[in-house]
Amino acid sequence: MLGPIRLSLKSSTKYFTYFPEEEISSVKIGRSLRCEFSVPLEDLSREHCLFEIIDGEYFLTDLKSSNGVWVNQVRIGPDKKTKVTPSSLIVLANIYTLTINPTEIISKSETATTKNVDREIDTVSFQLDYPVDKKKKIKKAPEIVAEEAVEKKPSVSREMVIMFLGFLGICIYLLYEFASGN
Repeated sequence: MLGPIRLSLKSSTKYFTYFPEEEISSVKIGRSLRCEFSVPLEDLSREHCLFEIIDGEYFLTDLKSSNGVWVNQVRIGPDKKTKVTPSSLIVLANIYTLTINPTEIISKSETATTKNVDREIDTVSFQLDYPVDKKKKIKKAPEIVAEEAVEKKPSVSREMVIMFLGFLGICIYLLYEFASGN
């Protein structure tokens, strides 16, 4: 049984975690809501792979996914059970790293555990630039007044970038046609 097992699926910008709420012997991973670990990523197949425990050992099976499953940099064949360990390098769709019992996880309260909730968590890295207190030669945080709170800006999605590049391409083409027509 998969008792206190945790699975995480991450890329450079996305992070998803799966905590089974009850003991189970297998976890189907994919973008379908029928999967126990349902992840809304277009690169994953509806039913991408199956993670299971048999006689105390972990196994992964590619369920004939379009973009594949790699274990330790080797693509596994469809419908072939492959033994994995928590230290195995598991990559889905050549983008997402699957980790068994990750050491760094987002708390369960911050991670979706039901299929009805969006599990996507965007990660943002930044560095705060505080003014230096010249007497103590340390940086101190500026005081923030509640009324000066900054509104949260929406993140730029891949679709928005593709639309912008398409628009830019059309503009360049029209400029070229206009310039060559004169």
